[in-house]
Amino acid sequence: MSTRYLVVATEEELSLPWAKAECNRIPIVTGVGGTNVIKALRGLPRNADILNVGYCGSPSFPVGKVIWVQYARLHHPGVTFKEETFEMKGSCSGVTCLTSGDFVTDPGGIPPGSIVDMELAYIAAFGFDNVSAVKYVSDNLNLKEYKSCLKK
Repeated sequence: MSTRYLVVATEEELSLPWAKAECNRIPIVTGVGGTNVIKALRGLPRNADILNVGYCGSPSFPVGKVIWVQYARLHHPGVTFKEETFEMKGSCSGVTCLTSGDFVTDPGGIPPGSIVDMELAYIAAFGFDNVSAVKYVSDNLNLKEYKSCLKK
């Protein structure tokens, strides 16, 4: 049996309902963004069972919505080449999480029904055998709204 990990970007995300419900997993707080994910997860075995729980933004879903992610890929506005898309385990939601290196405040280039975060595609790119993700919509691509969500 593979080791089960709960991967979050921030300490605040450990208090999200799905994170609290997964108390049988080993928590890893990576820090925000790709380089922090790489540093935090690079030593894990590829057969690790990873559940990523965290906040996301979306122009399509209301704040507070809980989403099981089915796909993840990097988000590069204005770039026309196709990014590799990673499929998460156990979801048939059809929702794609676009992972960006920066906080996204412009909905341009974000397909309807998608969400945006700063970690998931980096986690998936490691090639772990079993990655799943639950995201909480914290904002509608508004930094002030995101910061307000963290204070709750």
